Amino acid sequence: MKRLSLLMILVVASLACRPEHRPMNVIIVTMDTTRADHLSVYGYPENTTPSLSRLAGKSTVFERCLTAVPITLPSHTTIFTGLYPPTHGVRDNNSFYVPDRVDTLAEILGRAGWQTAAFVGAFPVSSIFNLDQGFDLYDDRFSYPTEGFDRFQPQKQIFYAERKADKVTREAIKWLEGDHSKTPFFLWLHYFDPHQPQDPPPFFQELFPQSAYDAEIAFVDDGIGAVLRTLEDKGLAEDTIVIITADHGESLGEHGEETHAILLYDATLRVPLIIHDPRHSLRRRVTPLVRTIDIMPTALDLVGLEIPSDIQGESLLPLMNGQEFTPREAYHETYYGAFQYGWSPIFALSSPSGLKYIEAPRPELYDVAQDPMELRDLVAGRPDEAATMLSRLRRLHGSLVSENPVASARSDPEVIAKLAALGYVGGGGPINQAEVLEQADPHHKNPRDILPKIFERHSEARALVAQERFQEALPLIESLKRLDPENPEAWSLSYIAEFGLGDIPAAADAARRYAALEPENTKPLLFEAMAFKKQGLIEEALSKLEQAIKLDPQDPELRFRYGLILEEIDGRLEEAEGAYRKALALDEDNIGARLNLADLLALKGEDDEALRHYDRVIGVNPLITRAQNNRAVLLTARDPLAAKAGFERVLEIRPGHRQAMLSLASIEIQVGDPTKGRRLLQRLAEGDDEDPITGAARTMLERLE
Repeated sequence: MKRLSLLMILVVASLACRPEHRPMNVIIVTMDTTRADHLSVYGYPENTTPSLSRLAGKSTVFERCLTAVPITLPSHTTIFTGLYPPTHGVRDNNSFYVPDRVDTLAEILGRAGWQTAAFVGAFPVSSIFNLDQGFDLYDDRFSYPTEGFDRFQPQKQIFYAERKADKVTREAIKWLEGDHSKTPFFLWLHYFDPHQPQDPPPFFQELFPQSAYDAEIAFVDDGIGAVLRTLEDKGLAEDTIVIITADHGESLGEHGEETHAILLYDATLRVPLIIHDPRHSLRRRVTPLVRTIDIMPTALDLVGLEIPSDIQGESLLPLMNGQEFTPREAYHETYYGAFQYGWSPIFALSSPSGLKYIEAPRPELYDVAQDPMELRDLVAGRPDEAATMLSRLRRLHGSLVSENPVASARSDPEVIAKLAALGYVGGGGPINQAEVLEQADPHHKNPRDILPKIFERHSEARALVAQERFQEALPLIESLKRLDPENPEAWSLSYIAEFGLGDIPAAADAARRYAALEPENTKPLLFEAMAFKKQGLIEEALSKLEQAIKLDPQDPELRFRYGLILEEIDGRLEEAEGAYRKALALDEDNIGARLNLADLLALKGEDDEALRHYDRVIGVNPLITRAQNNRAVLLTARDPLAAKAGFERVLEIRPGHRQAMLSLASIEIQVGDPTKGRRLLQRLAEGDDEDPITGAARTMLERLE
């Protein structure tokens, strides 16, 4: 798959030598979690997308575009490979990665001479998952924690790390303002904002006071508008194809699902698709069924490149040109309920005529053309059509399954290490591929039957726990445990809430129940260990972590936590140092392990190695004040001016950092500006009488007097 004919390369190269025939630029924008019917360009009564409406006036708008899977990573993999999930192997977030064996749009365009860049908005499409293959620049700088690496705060990892639309837009515009006159470019922009939890800027929330979801969509539309204006200002608009789509939608309570990923109704499957090619007058709205799997071959067709023969999507250019076009069926799947809760996977088939069959423990059939909300299940009244659709779904699905193994991140030590360092892997070792069924399991729970009872509670409980509103979350969590006592996520949330409230015995009990449900998962063992540590039962905590490490010796987070506990035991600092070094051997960017190792080395007087570790931490994230401050402390004796700059940097990041202020005052008095040093001491001396820094500042002032 990773080959491009020599003839094609020569053709593109010859075109690039003639400016008047230079290949077109391509921009693909994916709006995460954006259902088509909440965009004003698709008839939504609120004016959520003025920028897209203007673009649509000179573009082809596809009225019915369906995604293959309502989950971010597998959906984006389908968009950029033109392959369905059973073929490319990515079936969920976090636990999977894009295999090298598949060819991405960025790789094909890059080999053909296009400059490639991506600016993405959230962790599910991080480069960790190999979606960056083929990109010259892959900007995935998200908002990761800068402090508190030693504290155990599992609630901080309820939702994904992300960056807001304005920041994605700003970085993309900076890139577009470079020189793009010599070679064509492919640019991908990913906006995560409509995803839960919605937190729109005040201006947009005021525009849409009844819906934070709509406000987030409007916020993204504003960013897209800024990018389109930049194309005009830079003279790039006439040379740039723009494709707007989404990875999936959002249920917003329909069929009992508040968000997405578990069910396969059009609320999460129908997405926008707008294609603008400035070379052609293709202003039309088309109604035939199309799929996000068709985007990659369409992009190749638009720029004149050959579509690989094994691509499962098809070019939409004939449809855009008003030529004869035969719509194809659309395949859908979700394993989210199976992987997360032990429920059945679900599969579906959408036909061009509007019939849709859902294969679940209780099958369903809908005529979406007549019943777009999918409220009238026809499976009992039209059994022959249901049987025919099931047969076609099984036959299509069977033709899609790859001979290659599923691309499991949990079987790749490097991916495990990077995930664990960010707190996203719950452990448990590799997914057992034999248990990943390729059909709905009638013996498992049907997500559709369970969701109306529990999922609204589940979504609300997760949000409350993430906001550290533990007391409010507990009644919801207790009801979840009653309704679905074998749901491991309910016990996980119970642990986090009880731990946050300080009821450690209750937290420990929840962790034990969680461990009983998932005996091969290291996450509940980590939970138990941290509960024991909180109770002062250090040996018991170590024992649980040793069990977890035996289960998953490749998880650096377990080694880091093991070192933290060892540090608290007299005479075991050397073992703690060894644990941190093992964590770093598994993942050299494990910030917590590197910080604690640096501190231990500084305590031992091994300043040179400690400084190297502090420098490495700062290189990964310069906003970590602990690393900046401790590095400056080590430099105080050997290089006061460098130390002074370090403390000033700490105060830029955290203006109220009292320890850095005291250290800076001392250096100013000795080798800098004594007047400035005195002013800093006077500020510190006005603090709390119980604060030792206040006392130190007063003592220093008395000595100066």
